[in-house]
Amino acid sequence: MELVQVALNNLNIVTSSELDGYGYQSVSDAISCFKHFSKGRIYENCLEWCSGPGYLGFAAANVGLVNNITLLDIYKDNELVCNKTIENNNITNAKFILSDNFKNVETTETFDLIIGNPPHFNVNYIAPTATGNDKHGARKFRDEHWNIHKDFFKNVSNFLSDDGEIMLMENSTGSSINTFKDMISNNNLKIKDYCKSTEYPNQIWYLHITKM
Repeated sequence: MELVQVALNNLNIVTSSELDGYGYQSVSDAISCFKHFSKGRIYENCLEWCSGPGYLGFAAANVGLVNNITLLDIYKDNELVCNKTIENNNITNAKFILSDNFKNVETTETFDLIIGNPPHFNVNYIAPTATGNDKHGARKFRDEHWNIHKDFFKNVSNFLSDDGEIMLMENSTGSSINTFKDMISNNNLKIKDYCKSTEYPNQIWYLHITKM
């Protein structure tokens, strides 16, 4: 795995072609939307779900939206690059947890903000960038039968503070509000807001969720 660095504001994020789902291209758009959802709130403890190299988490901390960030991903190589980013940039308010959704997260951990850019497509759809020579494409882009999302919504309330908020980036070519509506309501969560991307209105949309 050949490591490279991607500039993000005043940070250099460590990544590689095997790990990168090109989320860095939409970081500013996502953070802008998250700020809109937050209505000026600053969050103490934030979790980035399906963090990959940690673009959203590092950016949220860098702009002052959150005070502390936990990066969570199932893929061990993302632990390597996230920890290198933390070390190289002398970041003191971030850590990484290697976990399949919340399975390795301590039950005492709670977050007042959970953000994420999870795999956007179920088994019936593979993103165009996931084909060809990208052998990691399916892992990065596909959520078969939405099982990753289903497990997330089933367990997230155990780690979300009572006033906590969830903000997710999704893809309109792979999902809509109706895709996740029942998953959310069946787990004592509610949709607070959703919106199209400002920069990519025909591709990206955002979902804002709270507890019932």
